[in-house]
Amino acid sequence: MKNKNFLFITIHRRENTENEERFLSIFYAIKKLIEKWVNVCFLWLHASENAINTYWLRDDIEKLKEKYKENFAYWPALAHHREVIDMMLQAWAVVTDSWSMQEEANIIWVPCVTIRFWSDRIETVLNWSNIIAPPVNSNLIVDIVMWAISNKKMIKKVHLYWNDVSKNIVDWVLKKIKNNWNLFMFDDQRLWLKKYFDYK
Repeated sequence: MKNKNFLFITIHRRENTENEERFLSIFYAIKKLIEKWVNVCFLWLHASENAINTYWLRDDIEKLKEKYKENFAYWPALAHHREVIDMMLQAWAVVTDSWSMQEEANIIWVPCVTIRFWSDRIETVLNWSNIIAPPVNSNLIVDIVMWAISNKKMIKKVHLYWNDVSKNIVDWVLKKIKNNWNLFMFDDQRLWLKKYFDYK
């Protein structure tokens, strides 16, 4: 993939890998992207490997590796986090179901496509550095990925996360405890929605 625009793909969430319909939607989207001659680096993790074996997709993977040597790489998980970041830095876009990679993609200014029904990092979606691709239809996933890599809005040179993130989180928690605030709240409590309830 050196000197090529490529998609860096990782899939490992249980709700995707242990649900046949969802995983097949994702897998066939990846296959269609490869067949469109999009450069794809699919990093295999234990969960995705298990799903490929469980849903009888091993032959498909081997055939894709053989036929599309120029634009498809399927490799084991990288040993170190810095190697993952290095791959992300070189990628055209990240296609993932990982919550942390959504944040990291924003930090290093790489467009992200999240293969889920929602995002743990909704601020990245609101900022257009991340877009949701629901794993229900392979063609829909392909269309969203193709839109993401062709849309300059997705390349945002805006950091959503401040410096010293860990320190700021700890300081915030300590402030809450000092002021006797409840750290663990439901969304309606956190957003002060009690006045809107009408259950009669």
